[in-house]
Amino acid sequence: MRKGWVIFFIVLVLLVLATVIFLRRGSGENKPAIMPEAMAEWAVPVETEEVVRGDLIRTATLNVTFLPQSSIPVIPKVSGTIARVHAGVGDRVRKGDLLFEIEDRQYSLGVKQAEAAHRAAKAAAGQAEIALANAEEEFSRAKEFFERQMLSRQQLDAVELQYESAKAGYQAAVEGEKQAAIALEMAELQLEYTRVTAEISGTVAEFNVEKGGVCAPGTPAGTIIDHSKMKAKVFVPETQVVLIKPGDTVSLTANAWPGRVFSGRILTVSPLADRQSRQFPVEIIVDNSGGQLSAGMLGSVTLVTAVEKDALLIPVAAVLYDGARTYTYVVENNRTVRREITISLESREEAAVAAGLSEGDLVITRGQHQVKDGMLVEVKK
Repeated sequence: MRKGWVIFFIVLVLLVLATVIFLRRGSGENKPAIMPEAMAEWAVPVETEEVVRGDLIRTATLNVTFLPQSSIPVIPKVSGTIARVHAGVGDRVRKGDLLFEIEDRQYSLGVKQAEAAHRAAKAAAGQAEIALANAEEEFSRAKEFFERQMLSRQQLDAVELQYESAKAGYQAAVEGEKQAAIALEMAELQLEYTRVTAEISGTVAEFNVEKGGVCAPGTPAGTIIDHSKMKAKVFVPETQVVLIKPGDTVSLTANAWPGRVFSGRILTVSPLADRQSRQFPVEIIVDNSGGQLSAGMLGSVTLVTAVEKDALLIPVAAVLYDGARTYTYVVENNRTVRREITISLESREEAAVAAGLSEGDLVITRGQHQVKDGMLVEVKK
């Protein structure tokens, strides 16, 4: 039995060997070689843009805070109890409008007292004027008598002394009348100050006033802002502040109004940098005639930092670098041509080319990193 299995395996091995030899002979026969046809050169798809001539403006965008151009505190000039309130937060007021009134009884009495004192002083001045006139007449007559030797020197000196005394009394009375007039004017002014009015036209932004409350001179009772024109404050780096000046026009945006552009004008450029940021404060006046901007809003300003006029312009995407060399790829007859170029000014989107290109050249803006000089390309745009 075991011998039979051995014979079976020997026969199986021989059959396998015979099959392999047969197959090798068949594959060794001379057959004509099948050669692939010459493949066509593959064109790299690219997109291009034409070199155009125009002005390149480089800008910088900086954050700003909008503030009212005018902000005046409401400060009462006399103390007292608030009797009546005529305004509130958010109200539009005109210069001179009545905001609130202070109890005026004591100030009215002060005016009456000052009026009485002024009348008395005026009467005293009148009496002193009459006394002076009489003394002057007596002195004149005494001098005449003295010249006729009808009056002694001692008597003349006594009359003159009376005259000088009357003159001094008159001057004092006149001065007293003036002081009384000033006191009356001050009392009337104090009474007028019990009516607190708006110093400017604008909007009441703060108002800490209520009937029955007490106010004190020098203590702010509110704030009125004029936001027909706003003031935007921005801090500009030293590399950019040298490129701007008062009077330059700028464009601003507000975070609260996306897509809306506000026009502004640079008002001041500080020559002194901020100690902490080392940047220069710049104030901008912004037209807010529509009233969209409010105090404290945040936004941004676009400053023009450089201008290149009548320059050859290409997209920044077309600008490539090889170490210190700057170049771009131009398409000529559906093939790439590497051009060394010189950039005179660059913004976020465009570059001004001073040398290396001509107007109308087609520069590669997409696919430029997949090509080399002389390659076949297919322009998709």
